[in-house]
Amino acid sequence: MSSPSINNISSKQVCSRLFGDERTRFDAWLAQTQDRLAANSPTLAPSFIPLPSAVNTSGDSASLTQLCTRVAQSGFAFYEWQDQATDVAGALNQLLQSLHLRGGDTGVIRDSHGLSLLQDLSGTAKGRFPPYQSKHMNWHTDGYYNDESETVRCFTLHCVEPAAKGGAIVLMDDAFLIYALIQEDPELVALLSHPQAMTLPHNTDKEGHDRPDRTLPMIMANADNTISMRFTTRSQNISWRNNETYAAAQRAAQLILEHPDRHTRVRLEKGQGVITRNILHAREQFLDTPENPKRQMLRGRFNNLPRITAHKKLTHSPADDTHATP
Repeated sequence: MSSPSINNISSKQVCSRLFGDERTRFDAWLAQTQDRLAANSPTLAPSFIPLPSAVNTSGDSASLTQLCTRVAQSGFAFYEWQDQATDVAGALNQLLQSLHLRGGDTGVIRDSHGLSLLQDLSGTAKGRFPPYQSKHMNWHTDGYYNDESETVRCFTLHCVEPAAKGGAIVLMDDAFLIYALIQEDPELVALLSHPQAMTLPHNTDKEGHDRPDRTLPMIMANADNTISMRFTTRSQNISWRNNETYAAAQRAAQLILEHPDRHTRVRLEKGQGVITRNILHAREQFLDTPENPKRQMLRGRFNNLPRITAHKKLTHSPADDTHATP
């Protein structure tokens, strides 16, 4: 993916769609993305930030700050516990609280501490949903069907047990995809950022949460001057605004595959995790075997980005779990 001069990118229509007349905000995003494109080199061997399972905001503030910085600059950060917690969900909840990731997305099936325990539950009610199956999951962002007021800005995964085989996740910063679309044809982004770009059908399911039909843009600007995506390669049951918008979505999916140099692939091991800016990601198929523990991942979804306030030791209180479902 090349990095042309910003002056050579005809993007007035994109700026108008995303930022109105505030050209300076769009120019700042372009410049920052271009700098990150040049500085970031995704690798097949990402580095993990070491952390104790019982993290606290004062003693571990340097590592927590490093996590937040990596998420901001690269879209994701990997960490690795230096010891194994007895209560994994409780310890993970403590880490997420220290990053101000609390409450979470109410539109998903949640277990202890407001987190979702993902595992192969094929043949059960939950097993109808892709995260609870072992098959390959194609490129997407989490919660792309959520209402705009409940946009998922961050998702996290923590490995409780890896699969016997497979199950790697692949990540790509959506900023690079948006940038590539602008380079190719700004009209592609203008189409995908239209407020009526795609309509997702209603869902009524006793195992999930009811939602009405939702009409949403695929690409949107955030209050913090970033641009993000509600991305899915799903082709069934989505109504596109017009044929041109559908073609633009198809081209976006093709561009992901055309730039494997921007992919980061990792197979999380026990005690390892990732914190992301809800960027593009996919999951490879996995296999559980009787002689090995079942693959289990704790997932969190949040409406804000990670940050820290290093001033006191973090302690867990039962009151913190009032948002969790049984």
